[in-house]
Amino acid sequence: MSIKDSASFSRWAIDKRKLYGNLKKLDIANTLEELYKKATEFFFADEEANSFKLRRNTDLHPTIKKEHLWERIITMCMPKACFYNQFSFNRTNNIDLVQTDANGAICRLFELKTGSNELAHAAYEIIFYYALMLRARREELLPAELAKPVTLTIVAPNYYCKNKSHYRFMDEIQKNLSDNPYYEKALISFLPLPFSSRREEFEENTRKLRRKIIGGTIASDNLKSFEEYFLKNL
Repeated sequence: MSIKDSASFSRWAIDKRKLYGNLKKLDIANTLEELYKKATEFFFADEEANSFKLRRNTDLHPTIKKEHLWERIITMCMPKACFYNQFSFNRTNNIDLVQTDANGAICRLFELKTGSNELAHAAYEIIFYYALMLRARREELLPAELAKPVTLTIVAPNYYCKNKSHYRFMDEIQKNLSDNPYYEKALISFLPLPFSSRREEFEENTRKLRRKIIGGTIASDNLKSFEEYFLKNL
């Protein structure tokens, strides 16, 4: 394993899961401190063309991964002037979606999940990427200012966050983000993907989108219901 791999969030999550199982078992205050330290050790890309840039990729193709499909659908539904995807720190560590405010400042970061249902993994991942963004600001690598506070939003199927333990966990994450001065009182939230109360419902909805791509019929008018949903909730 290379030094770069050892500093990645994925490697960190794998190691923690081996020790604790679900990441919800971690002490939140200590974990936020640990993620901050990990961000200082992370290897940024060496001025690659696609790193530290606000960009929009809306390419859809029949073999696209499920997560990338939803990421690009959301990007297509949102205004071009304020919504971007795949903000890159290096080739393998990207923020899925980024939103800017009326002044052009980065105001919201999104972590999109469509696979497993481990809420804590998504929460800690977006917090880690925010820590990287704070470091990138200090090193004058960002293409825009950072708003205060920045909102960190998990976008995932509704069943990711539907019971009291999930809500308590998100409340505790918020309290610790507010108490830790490094994170500048960042806000954290959860947004369910549409038609995703049950795993079967979400999977069928995703298959329908994929069939439209394969059939060459997906277009802006096919996305009307999604556009209304995301414009209303994001």
